[in-house]
Amino acid sequence: MKSPLPLEQVIQAVFFGICVLTDLSTLLTRDSGNQEQERQLRKLISLRDWTLAVLAFPVGVFVVAVFWTIYAYDREMIYPKMLDNFIPGWLNHGMAKAWPLAFSPTILSVTVDPSHKSPQNCSKY
Repeated sequence: MKSPLPLEQVIQAVFFGICVLTDLSTLLTRDSGNQEQERQLRKLISLRDWTLAVLAFPVGVFVVAVFWTIYAYDREMIYPKMLDNFIPGWLNHGMAKAWPLAFSPTILSVTVDPSHKSPQNCSKY
């Protein structure tokens, strides 16, 4: 029986697709002067920001926290020692330490893109 794709991977893949679509749309509509294209681009940017804030980031943090908590409690539940024969230690270490790369879009969007503004209508909720 084939296991279903984990929800976290689907969310990250969809978020990545939205980011690529947003970047391509930004490149293609730059200096076009078309108000409709700019309006659609603003909607796409809002969707990207919402997906990161509501789905991708919280679910990613939850998965990392649960993984390392269970790993610290009982390594055999998450990563049996039998797998050490197939996956070298250096590769496992590299994959386990790569999770900060998942947070780089968040850090870069704040530091590299100073024109990005946070939502102004948050006070009405």
